[in-house]
Amino acid sequence: MKKISFILLIVFSLSFLVAESSKIAYVDVESVMMKSKDIQEINRQFSAEQAEWDTELRKMKQKLDDRKANFEKRSLILSEEAKKAEIQSIQSEEEDLMRKQQEYFGSNGLAFQRNEALMTPLIERINQIIEEIAIEENYDIVLNVSSGSVLYAKENLDISEIVIQRLDSDEEESSSEEK
Repeated sequence: MKKISFILLIVFSLSFLVAESSKIAYVDVESVMMKSKDIQEINRQFSAEQAEWDTELRKMKQKLDDRKANFEKRSLILSEEAKKAEIQSIQSEEEDLMRKQQEYFGSNGLAFQRNEALMTPLIERINQIIEEIAIEENYDIVLNVSSGSVLYAKENLDISEIVIQRLDSDEEESSSEEK
């Protein structure tokens, strides 16, 4: 127990030393994006395109509703064959409307793709500026408080290779112990 406490004390102390010698900054990328002048133009452009898609879908829906209402009025005078044909045609039109809705607003639809295409240059520019500031101001790490991610870190802080080496050596040791 004393050994574990001692190790924890050393780790805790070292973390303070590292924190004192490291220069860390944070940025709220979400706030930066919402306050930037570019986002207003992006939102205006996206809203205009979305309005066009909404208008097209509304027209399709209105046409379908009119067709259904017309069918209801005429259904008493139509033959069974004509009714079936009209029902199939209406169902086909409903499917077309649903397909169009998916095409525009589905999980990977045009709205998603267009939003991504409009936002990507802004996000890339923000990341570029963050990296420039980090280098100019000699920050070791820059954190994004809105997502809890690291936006910039000096390469000498990356211990991935050391972890891989130890992991591989642990696996070699455990496999040799099993034999």
